[in-house]
Amino acid sequence: MLPLLHLRQSCALFLSSWYRLSCVCIFLLLFQSQKCSADRIFDLENFQMLSNYDKRAVIVNKMGAAIRDSIHRRNERIQSRRPRKEICYDKVGCFSIPRRSVAPFGKKTPQSPEDIDTKFWLLTRENPTEPQFLKYSDDKISIKSSHFNVSRPTKFIAHGFKGSGKDRGAWNIVEALLEIEDVNVILVDWEKGAAGPSYALAATNTQIIGRQLALLILDMVSFGADPQDIHIVGFSLGAHVAGYAGRGVQNKGFKIGRITGLDPASPLFRQLLATSLVSLNSGDAHYVDVIHSDGARHWSEGLGLFEAIGHSDYFPNGGLDQPGCEHKKNAVLVSHLEGTMNSSVVCNHIRAWKLFYESLKMSKQEDGCKFFAFHCPGGLKSFKLGTCFPQRCVENSPDGSCGMMGYGSEESKARGALYLVTRDTAPYCGNLSISDLRVDGLAVISSAYAEANEGARYAVLWKEKGKKQFLVK
Repeated sequence: MLPLLHLRQSCALFLSSWYRLSCVCIFLLLFQSQKCSADRIFDLENFQMLSNYDKRAVIVNKMGAAIRDSIHRRNERIQSRRPRKEICYDKVGCFSIPRRSVAPFGKKTPQSPEDIDTKFWLLTRENPTEPQFLKYSDDKISIKSSHFNVSRPTKFIAHGFKGSGKDRGAWNIVEALLEIEDVNVILVDWEKGAAGPSYALAATNTQIIGRQLALLILDMVSFGADPQDIHIVGFSLGAHVAGYAGRGVQNKGFKIGRITGLDPASPLFRQLLATSLVSLNSGDAHYVDVIHSDGARHWSEGLGLFEAIGHSDYFPNGGLDQPGCEHKKNAVLVSHLEGTMNSSVVCNHIRAWKLFYESLKMSKQEDGCKFFAFHCPGGLKSFKLGTCFPQRCVENSPDGSCGMMGYGSEESKARGALYLVTRDTAPYCGNLSISDLRVDGLAVISSAYAEANEGARYAVLWKEKGKKQFLVK
């Protein structure tokens, strides 16, 4: 208590009445803070207001800064001694709220498995339209009684925010997969958990779905399935579901073959990229490929991650905005969080799903168009300038100079960030060309080139003066 007595005496001798009042208040606060219980956190905001009561009290403010630092350190010690609040559910385990106020999902814990009511629907060539319900941790009873075949590759499809396993887009991919391959296809239907009502709640629910999916995969592995033959395709929040599932399987000593992230969701995940335990990353499977179609370089600009997080990251049209979509960046974050999205707002975001689906359809055709992509060391800027445009791309290029976006991505040797251009409407795939001819900054086609490609359809991108133009015919 000796330092406190010195402080009181100093205030009484040297300071005016205004200063004296401030010092008395500080003394009382300090004395009260010593009496606080070990579980009480000092209110820094109120102390800030008090210490700024008189702007002339320079000495008090300086002392206040030191005291605030001391209080902050004390609060940290108290927080470190507090047990983390957590909630536990049968089979899937426990989920904790971080100590810090900056929690990944706004200090929310996932809903219960009963509330989320996840459904795993199995479809095969034996039952292409009549899904069979699979359960996790049921001693493999549902697997044994279904058409699941351990000798086939297994594909999981996971939807995103506000999505459903009944969505037409999901079923389009199921039908395309069963047409080109004899596979087990499983729809991960977490409609109730994805509905929110808030985006933050749906985001934290991805942890539950990921663990449930991991348990089902482990049941399949114990039944005889090869984890290398397992491929999860996740759109938006579904991409992070895939990441959690991959890590859950690894915790038991296995690693799945592939994860495809279709424009992985950015809000509440982008700031946590350094935390590999939260967002999808390249360590979650032997091969992780990602399509970025609505990338966000700022938290309010887009629905998808712009950062490269996989072994192969594809950036169609630069990965930020897609041709044929309106510029809706200002409404993106609010609409995403409030669940008021419409087709124009999600146009860029959902393009990744459409591109992957088209790559599936094209893979059925012997001469089907390929989404060839190329490296661009200078990133987006060099891509726009056209300085890294290759002369030609060939399928499965031996030097890995060209990649192939979509379903056949794993066959390519290309890794890292890869760029390509697409058409503005389906079919999105086309043959790439480049032009240096311009009229008021817009590329034009020479008469000789037009005659050689009579009837071809072109999409002109990056309509900026002084820059090369990419053309897709």
